[in-house]
Amino acid sequence: MFLIALMLAGQQAVQAPVSQADVVITGNRMRDALDKCLARNCPPEEEVDAAMNAGAESFAAGRYEEAKAILRRAVSRNKRYGARMPGPMSDLYATYADVTEHEGDKEVFKHATRESVDVLRRAYGPGHSAVLRASARVGDMWVKLGDLTSADGEYKDAAGDAQRAGKGDLAAALIFRRAWLALSARDLARSRRLLEQLEGSHGQDARFAGLLRVLRARISIAKGDANNTDELVAALRGAGGAEPVLLYAPPYPELGRAGGSGVAVTGGVDVMAARAATAADHGDLFWADIGYWVRPDGKPAEVEILRPSKEVQWAKPLIRNIEARRYAPARQDPGGVGTYRVERFTLRPSYGLPPGSRIERRTGKLTLHVIDLTKLAQRDGAAPQP
Repeated sequence: MFLIALMLAGQQAVQAPVSQADVVITGNRMRDALDKCLARNCPPEEEVDAAMNAGAESFAAGRYEEAKAILRRAVSRNKRYGARMPGPMSDLYATYADVTEHEGDKEVFKHATRESVDVLRRAYGPGHSAVLRASARVGDMWVKLGDLTSADGEYKDAAGDAQRAGKGDLAAALIFRRAWLALSARDLARSRRLLEQLEGSHGQDARFAGLLRVLRARISIAKGDANNTDELVAALRGAGGAEPVLLYAPPYPELGRAGGSGVAVTGGVDVMAARAATAADHGDLFWADIGYWVRPDGKPAEVEILRPSKEVQWAKPLIRNIEARRYAPARQDPGGVGTYRVERFTLRPSYGLPPGSRIERRTGKLTLHVIDLTKLAQRDGAAPQP
């Protein structure tokens, strides 16, 4: 598994604020370890693990193209071992997909995501729990690409596979994704229908009851029934799980689509938007790591830019956005410090063919892409979450 400790402090509750030193990586320790592994012709399992660690190191340092190349070469060298080690290969493909999505290579992102599921399906069959859990990645992919119809179809098909395999809990988790997606698309009637379906089948299940309460509250907020989000958070204090669940988030500056994809960012980044119109600067890619606490009352606190790339001004409006979020608090001591998170925000154009050229390059509208670094490589088969 990708070692997230290489990039930042973990997402668990901690006792002191995380400083910038906790997330900055120096050197190329994991890249050197991968080179040594390859030099001694290490076993495929060891190479895949080393490659994911090296890719993590490069991605966290902002070297996206280097991370992409490391993972691409590891896939090429080891894809023939898919039947021998489907789990590690699925992890490798999924990590490759994460990196290429931020780097801007849409076609590779789609291919790697599908392969991360198909390598498991070929090894275990369509009804295996590992396959059913991983299958949600394809729907997540379509959400990030802004195709909510395709995303819903993937979740629906996967839920059907889970039902036929007798995996009711996995089916419910996938139906929950569909309900959350419908909410994001402002299709409140469909979201409510799916919620009622889940309440009928899993409303008394402690593993789902809290999430269903959060979903019902989110639907109420979307309908305008909730006059005060803070009061709603207090009412849902018992709904939290091991980690806080996002209850409300305003749109990013000038963003309006679910999933944070396909929407240009303006306002705080006008200078960059103008720069993107210049052909010579189409390769510009900007990123920033933003850290924040989710306090026991569900409010973010101490939101700060930990590491920016070339410039920092573009990311400052995101601080206000995160500060306005509200979470259903996790089950923990109300006097505790809360949970610390770090999210990577990448602003870049996608690849395309400029007029009169046959060579793809980053071109077109700047789009914002977000990933929780603390969850970047949690490929251990946990039940899908919204």
